[in-house]
Amino acid sequence: MTEPSTDPDSKIRKLTPRGKERLEALTDMAAEQFLAHGFNAVSLDTLIAMAGGSRRNIYERFGGKEGLFTEVVRQLCAQLDRSLAALDLDNLEPTEALMQFSLRSLEIVQDPRTLALHRLMIAEGPRFPELAQAIYDHGHHRAILQLATLIEGWQAAGHFTSDQHAEALAARFVNLLVTDFQYEALTGRGPTTMDAAEMQCRAKDCTQLFFHGACADALL
Repeated sequence: MTEPSTDPDSKIRKLTPRGKERLEALTDMAAEQFLAHGFNAVSLDTLIAMAGGSRRNIYERFGGKEGLFTEVVRQLCAQLDRSLAALDLDNLEPTEALMQFSLRSLEIVQDPRTLALHRLMIAEGPRFPELAQAIYDHGHHRAILQLATLIEGWQAAGHFTSDQHAEALAARFVNLLVTDFQYEALTGRGPTTMDAAEMQCRAKDCTQLFFHGACADALL
């Protein structure tokens, strides 16, 4: 007896090109609507009217609105993964690598979809705790882990002290770089975007503070 496929994309591959196009249109529209309005405010009837399809197809493929929401969040998390993973920093000097990491991180954090996804995590976390954890894992925590891998290499090469755990150091830097800006952007207390010069300045300031600290040598 043939075992059922456990590949989440197996159903998509069985679709006709036209069917796949319709499915992508539906999930794209669902992403826009969920990010803009939250889970409760978006109805399947609204999505069907905007993107086509039918309730029957949505229930067959996703099991309903919650399943569609889960798939949308999974796809958005995958986009976050790809954006950071595209960085190639292994052969750069630590200062340049940290600058490049910082600039890409700031680009991701201020992206309107990233901000909307984090607002969604806060609003829907109690209803969908696993998805809230996934958003954190594929965003903030993924950045920490990627930087920690770099720091481990710098520690092995003697560029960094090895008396602190690489992941703890990475977490401190990521928090220094993005936390206050992200908090103000999410709550409307501050701007939601930086221009290129502002990102460069913030990345440079955080990199210098991380490498050299703020305390004069005479006080150490």
